[in-house]
Amino acid sequence: MELGIYADYVCPDAGEKSLKEIADTLKYCNDLGFTSLAYLTNIKREDWKERALRLREMLDERGIAIRDAHAPFNRFIQDADDVYREYLRRSIEAASILGVKQMVFHGDTHITAENEVYDSKAILEETYDFFAPFVEQAKKQHVGFNFENVFEDPLRKRRYIFTADLSEELIALIEKYNDPNVGCCWDFGHAQVEYRDRNFECFKQIFPYIRMTHVHENYFVRDMHLLPLLFDEMKWEPFVRYMKENNYQGDFTFEFVFGKMTKEVMHEFLVLASMVGKHLLAM
Repeated sequence: MELGIYADYVCPDAGEKSLKEIADTLKYCNDLGFTSLAYLTNIKREDWKERALRLREMLDERGIAIRDAHAPFNRFIQDADDVYREYLRRSIEAASILGVKQMVFHGDTHITAENEVYDSKAILEETYDFFAPFVEQAKKQHVGFNFENVFEDPLRKRRYIFTADLSEELIALIEKYNDPNVGCCWDFGHAQVEYRDRNFECFKQIFPYIRMTHVHENYFVRDMHLLPLLFDEMKWEPFVRYMKENNYQGDFTFEFVFGKMTKEVMHEFLVLASMVGKHLLAM
């Protein structure tokens, strides 16, 4: 189990950012102790494939590799359905080019209509059918396909988020594919929001399917993506010990999202994050 980071927090592939700058940033993160890197090039650009191919060459030259990636998600309905499907297709191909081993997807594509009677079983079928071609594509392109645990967001009008329920939705969806290439990305922060006092029990329940992680912490039960141990809201030792004792094969990957920092402050933050991550893994 290696310490990782979603490096797009440090250097997103946006605007006219050069591939050399991205490659150098990934090497910089690796040198700070984040030996498992998570990243995906911008698949919304017309030259998305060429950029993925060139970045892979530059990473090989630097002797580093990307192991995880996050697929685009449409939770807040940013793209039309056909456009979103195309972005998913591109993201899997780009991940394969970059050498990604495990990729995470949000399985919450169903949009609950106003006054809709929530039917978990019907939505399971709908979600299974939606992702089936992408599960097949990922398998052919040697990319692990993992559904992330999500949560009901009290700050949004949309309610009844599919895969927020662990046993009847998330595990049922994974098991329906009956494919060892389909697993779970366990988001510790989402679980803290959704499961609260049941967090560790839920973690153990789905552990056989966990192939990758999103590591962060929250405060006041909001999905804040904070550096662990800042507020001591979550007891990490039982989780880390359980992962070690049960031969977890994935990595321990920080997923920071909010806020912007200057380059100098970002360096100090990453040094601290690396120290915290190593402390957690030593538990």
